[in-house]
Amino acid sequence: MNMDFKLFLLRTLLKAYGLTELSGAAAISNEYDFSTCRVGPPLIGVKVKLVNWEEGGYTINDKPFPRGEIHCGGESLCQGYFKNPEKTADDFYEEDGIRWFKTGDIGQMEADGVLKLVDRKKDLVKLSGGEYISYGKVESILKTCPFIENICTYADPLKDYLFAIAIPDKAHVNQRGLTQEDACKDPSFISSVTKEIGDYGLKNGLVKFEVPAKFYLCLVSGPQIMVSLRLRLRLVEGLL
Repeated sequence: MNMDFKLFLLRTLLKAYGLTELSGAAAISNEYDFSTCRVGPPLIGVKVKLVNWEEGGYTINDKPFPRGEIHCGGESLCQGYFKNPEKTADDFYEEDGIRWFKTGDIGQMEADGVLKLVDRKKDLVKLSGGEYISYGKVESILKTCPFIENICTYADPLKDYLFAIAIPDKAHVNQRGLTQEDACKDPSFISSVTKEIGDYGLKNGLVKFEVPAKFYLCLVSGPQIMVSLRLRLRLVEGLL
């Protein structure tokens, strides 16, 4: 949340990180922190630690700051999930007399003691070559590409590339003398946009395996382009 947005609202806004399982907030920022993704230091009474997730490439030995899955503990932590002992056993554990919860969020503890959210463990998928893809990271970058209006990515664990469903930007399509409907069926346009989006992604922080190698262009909009795995599978069925 940047300063311009706060000034626009003429209100003091704070960023916080909380969990239902913790009965509230785990960390909260101060009003002078205008950076993004930094959610402040842990609150008094809340314990926060980072745990290595080496498969995803996050460890407490990372430089310049330690990173890992965020585990929260303390007296405010709930006892578990109602009538779901299996899920409780998976997500909760006790260590050195402290009860902990595995949040599934990836955090970074910065030099000033502020927790920064950098990824979501459950949002990571693995390609056949072993590389991990973060849907959130890829989509947040590619959604700023001027050539598309919206995008949904999908990784098949049996394939070595990322697939994407995208809605072409109407103004960009019109500049090429096409309608959106025609553009979605034009092999030349699809090939051109695939390269342009790929180049854009590489210039804006993606590495090669994070750039979608195949695109399906469509006019689908609204809730049909969502990030849930179930909907991703429904959308790409028959397209790969």
